Amino acid sequence: MNWNKIVKLALALFLAQFTIGLLEGAFMPPSLGGAWNIVSAAGSFVVCAAVFAYFANNQPNKPFVHAWLAVLVCVVVAGVFVRVLADWLEAAPWPVVMIEWIALVLALLVGTSIGSARRLRGVNPADA
Repeated sequence: MNWNKIVKLALALFLAQFTIGLLEGAFMPPSLGGAWNIVSAAGSFVVCAAVFAYFANNQPNKPFVHAWLAVLVCVVVAGVFVRVLADWLEAAPWPVVMIEWIALVLALLVGTSIGSARRLRGVNPADA
């Protein structure tokens, strides 16, 4: 296991999700409600899938194991972050949390598959 890459991936995922959440909180019109949650989850999926694909393209050994461990590290960091900032953060409804989890898991599966396939075909970003 390459823990250095796992931690870097976890931090990249955390920063991506944090940035999306920050932008969502700053610009989300209150009247959109459920439709905005789907748009936000789709944005999270695209961004996180790109992060996973980049990582998997550069990780020759067990990219899925590394990706799942990075998600675990990211969840632990996010949990600590939420506990520390609990007074300033409001809890999201469970359906919203579940939609975001589904988007993250799908991003892991799709992004890691794409990155692994690109690596196996020998396509590097400089060659594309």
